[in-house]
Amino acid sequence: MIYGKFIEVTGELAYQLNFISKTIGNDPERPIFHNILIEKSEIDEKGLKAVAVDGKRMHIVDPLAIETDEGLKEGRWRFLKYKPKLRTAWMAEIPHPSYEFVNYKKAIPTIEPSFIEDFELGFTGEYYGGELARVLHFLNSFPEPTVINPYFLADLGFGTWTVSWYERNKAVVFEKEEYKAIIMPCKT
Repeated sequence: MIYGKFIEVTGELAYQLNFISKTIGNDPERPIFHNILIEKSEIDEKGLKAVAVDGKRMHIVDPLAIETDEGLKEGRWRFLKYKPKLRTAWMAEIPHPSYEFVNYKKAIPTIEPSFIEDFELGFTGEYYGGELARVLHFLNSFPEPTVINPYFLADLGFGTWTVSWYERNKAVVFEKEEYKAIIMPCKT
């Protein structure tokens, strides 16, 4: 793969791109999921948003926290690395991708949810024991049985998320400020 420019981003933008990177696919048979799409924001007319999909979940940040001209522009990008202590991320532009980015908008529910509730997640990257029990109790409060991979929830980190449940075996949406995660539940 031939890359265009390489950039280094810091602070909140690096944190946001690290969140996005959690859903970059790595299946060699499905390269359509191997990078991040940067496109115009739907919220801030001068801003950008980022999307990544792995076939089971999607993360979106809209708008991105771009404070200066950090070189990030619309297009496809490869996420290279994130250093949490430095809050720094490195990206490489993919100037001529050989395939279209997946039509991610088809996976975003457009109907009214059947269940909405705020939920405090507390995954910090350490032992999940008590937090996992709390999450399982919360998932049992949905109108129908719903199983979500706990690693997908751990990738959301911590904070209060608004959770929208639509119907059995349909995407569950988690939203917090500019962050959105759309997660397909395991089939039940």
